[in-house]
Amino acid sequence: MKYFKHLLVFFVVLGVFNSCEEDDDQSFAFQDISAPTNLNAVFDISDDDTGTVSVTPTGEGASIFQVFFGDVEDESATEVAPGETANHVYAEGEFTLKIIGVGATGLTSELSRIVTISFTPPSDLAVDVAVSTTNSFEITVSPTASNATVFDVFFGDVENEEATTIMSGETINHIYTEAGNFEVRVIARGVGSATVESTQTINIQEPITLVAEDLVGTWVMAPEAGSLGVGPSPGDTSWFAIDDQGVIDRACYFDDTYTFNEDGSFENMLGSESWIEGWQGGSEACGAPVAPHDGSAAAAYSVDGVAGTVTLNGTGAFIGLAKAVNEGELPNVAVPSSVTYNVSLTDNNETMNVVIESGSGVFWQFKLIKSVPLISLEGTWRMAPEAGSLGVGPAPGDTSWFAIDDQGLVDRTCYFDDTYVFSGDGSFQNVLGSETWIEEWQGGSEACGAPVAPHDGSASATYVFDQAAGTLTIEGAGAYLGLPKAVNAGELPNVAVPTSITYNVTFADDNNTMNVVIEAGSGVYWQYKLIKDVPSPLEGTWRMASEAGSLGVGPAPGDTSWFAIDDQGLTDRACYFDDTYVFGGDGSFQNVLGSETWIEGWQGGSEACGAPVAPHDGATAGTFSYDSAAGTLTINGAGSYLGLPKAVNAGELPNVALPDSITYEITLSDNDTVMNVVVEAGSGVFWQYKLVKD
Repeated sequence: MKYFKHLLVFFVVLGVFNSCEEDDDQSFAFQDISAPTNLNAVFDISDDDTGTVSVTPTGEGASIFQVFFGDVEDESATEVAPGETANHVYAEGEFTLKIIGVGATGLTSELSRIVTISFTPPSDLAVDVAVSTTNSFEITVSPTASNATVFDVFFGDVENEEATTIMSGETINHIYTEAGNFEVRVIARGVGSATVESTQTINIQEPITLVAEDLVGTWVMAPEAGSLGVGPSPGDTSWFAIDDQGVIDRACYFDDTYTFNEDGSFENMLGSESWIEGWQGGSEACGAPVAPHDGSAAAAYSVDGVAGTVTLNGTGAFIGLAKAVNEGELPNVAVPSSVTYNVSLTDNNETMNVVIESGSGVFWQFKLIKSVPLISLEGTWRMAPEAGSLGVGPAPGDTSWFAIDDQGLVDRTCYFDDTYVFSGDGSFQNVLGSETWIEEWQGGSEACGAPVAPHDGSASATYVFDQAAGTLTIEGAGAYLGLPKAVNAGELPNVAVPTSITYNVTFADDNNTMNVVIEAGSGVYWQYKLIKDVPSPLEGTWRMASEAGSLGVGPAPGDTSWFAIDDQGLTDRACYFDDTYVFGGDGSFQNVLGSETWIEGWQGGSEACGAPVAPHDGATAGTFSYDSAAGTLTINGAGSYLGLPKAVNAGELPNVALPDSITYEITLSDNDTVMNVVVEAGSGVFWQYKLVKD
């Protein structure tokens, strides 16, 4: 006996409307009434093996629905009032079901859908899951199967998810709210009880978009052949491309700068000379900049990250060449108030590739490189916990009068944990905690103690950083860097507490080290070395890449000829590939395994999914240390691990003792979202893992 599955199927409006002719004598009583909208239907199939179908039409503005079941020639409509259901018995076959919604004025909307009635079980299920090229969080699911009436689709991002049902021949889109690996499951159903299903894992990645923050800085044209050109399409500069001699001849042009500021403003900075073309009144030679393309434009920029475009708003503002605008080339068109460019960043955001279509089929192309990068102080800084980071002497670089030593670091731990917080809105704060170093002039005894006002962090302070001058001014009585006593006029308490202090600053180590000098009176130079709190690139949640080859072992790094996970292994070990490795911002590490993971024979398992086994059950409070220069990651805590618990430095468990730490060699790629891990588990045995960041 065949059983029918109860199905709920929602139809899509085709949007076919009847139109009304207009005449001068028509009544306007219903002028604001349109044809029914949102025409839809709930489609039910009975499970009593009779082939009985019920259709409940819905639609806004419909006063009656006409239903044509499509299995009888010259069929008369079955009229259904809103909220009512029409029943019909189908034989096996394929039919076109049509519903017409009729509004109060006679205007209609129509939808139709193919209904397949088959008692043969579905087979040959194929599911195509495609990620959108414009939104990396959006997928399109396109299932096909023989003898399928409907497909139940589960997207895998909601607990206790209810199926989204589509009919045979339809596709469905879904937008995820976050990146990660999700299991897309599709069940093909006919009118009987038999079904067939398919599951596949889809990797949703953070969208790769143009980010305004990556533009911030000063840019110049790359002083190289081919960096400026024009042709009939992007990438083609066959009409003209700057050559080496052109770079020399236009030296006044190649030192022009294009500055994108953090506040959204934009500046052309051309100096006393730039390249002046004939249309500007020049002679294709260096000359004084000509308005409005002389850098005087008050301009701003906006970024469409998804489209990959940058728009300059401000008459006379430009990138590359002033004459190339969207409407054509100057002076053949009017000077616009805004210009939009297609922009992409490469070389770790150090190269800007710019294209503008100047009229139809004329593509000007420019290659810019970052000049002096703008330094951002935003973040949390602290004194470097190392000998010599605090000192004083008769000249910058000379701390012969006093320099902190190793014992001083120990004695002043309450000082070396103080932080200096620079916020993006220009505010500044000393964060001292319950104790800091209190000197005698503050009423202390050269020891740790409670902070003393006004140098207790309560000051409402701001900062001004002049990168060109190399100066940093802290404004707010009681706010300071390094030591509170060192101010421009001298040393407290011999001078009054100032309302601002100006320091000379230089930077190193990718601008994460700040070397500070202040002349506290004549010839007295206090000097501090501050370091910025920088989040580890490992911070976050990682998991094994759900792809063939992501887990393997062999006689050398890059060689997994002894064993490599295949597609079937991914399926068999699903309980393992959902394990996560969590790196905390505080240096903590944890294996998060859930209720099941892959348990090997040496753990008492049977090479199958099972409950995690101590000490490799995630209960260990681990820590980690990452040496980016050496490319090593050490996981501390007996039972903490990456990849497989058995692979440790001394060999493979249980043949060696459980270690307190394991050191792995790692490389990061794809903007620090992919981690390739190698551990030599004994001599010549290289276990290898590929992890991806959630």
